[in-house]
Amino acid sequence: MFVAVLVILALVAVAAWFTAVISAIAVVQLAPRGEKLASLFRLGWLRFSTLSAQLGPAALPHLARYRMAMFGFMACVIAAAAMSILLAAERSN
Repeated sequence: MFVAVLVILALVAVAAWFTAVISAIAVVQLAPRGEKLASLFRLGWLRFSTLSAQLGPAALPHLARYRMAMFGFMACVIAAAAMSILLAAERSN
């Protein structure tokens, strides 16, 4: 049972990660020349308000999708860690 849940969590995490990558590429493409790397760093540091002010309303859907994908990815990682601990505890008994 725990293994099946771990596999499902891994699949959801990979899908969320791919969604975040696609959204990050879309945000970087909206940045003006010379600001693409800076916008990528701002995106990595989760400075969404700075990016939305710089890139305008066209970036809002991409930023929202990136935020949800990253938080979903991190939730899957935390849940997988908890499930791994439970699986190890079950197998040691």
